Amino acid sequence: MTNIAIIGESCIDQYIYGSCDRVCPEAAAMCFKDNGTFNENLGMSANVYNNIISLNSNLIIDHITPKSKIIKRRFIDTKYNTIVFRQDINDNCSRIILDEYKFNTYDYIIISDYCKGFISQSDIKNICNQKKENCIVFMDTKKKLDSDTVIDVDFLKINDKEYKENIVDINIKKILNHTSIIVTKGEDGAVLYEDNKSGAEYFSTKKVSLRDVCGAGDTFLAGLVVKYIETNDIRASIAYANECASIVVSKFGVVVP
Repeated sequence: MTNIAIIGESCIDQYIYGSCDRVCPEAAAMCFKDNGTFNENLGMSANVYNNIISLNSNLIIDHITPKSKIIKRRFIDTKYNTIVFRQDINDNCSRIILDEYKFNTYDYIIISDYCKGFISQSDIKNICNQKKENCIVFMDTKKKLDSDTVIDVDFLKINDKEYKENIVDINIKKILNHTSIIVTKGEDGAVLYEDNKSGAEYFSTKKVSLRDVCGAGDTFLAGLVVKYIETNDIRASIAYANECASIVVSKFGVVVP
């Protein structure tokens, strides 16, 4: 039996639908009129969890996430099918208490860190130090990273912006002796940096009609993990993750493949 832990902040993704038919007379802003249509989904690490269950319902998963409710409230103009603005509510949470969990019981650990205060770099290192032998750690994080944190992770998945901004202070050559880095690049697919010898390996993705990228990174991470558990092949896993992400960006809202 494969035991998995997903660790990270979760949120509620809310969508309020309406229209912007006139300009506010008091300010340079549109007036939004709610049409009474509303829906919500679980997002962030909860979206990773839901995507994994959607892709493989037989996996046993513990979801370690704070109880505080982070809300991302999006106001949608239905005429143009676009987000007018987003309201963030309770945008931080309390820090994890590591002593409450036994991280040496898991075969895979997934760190889905949105940098809202739940886990620090030292927490990530402590989690990795507690894992059992042969446990594989995947990490997706919004943090600026140092070498000591990344070196304990097997697979670091970040987007192109984060790759350029958040790992500038780490020794890439040193890191690649221990950690594979997967950089997602939207419609341009993904890049794998696996070691110092092979260089960058590119993975293209299917071109689709783009509707909404919300949650696509969570879906990519879920597909990456699910396929790696099945195949132990990171290249097949990246290709599959690209397929999964291309499905959800063609739909509106935070959804599963």
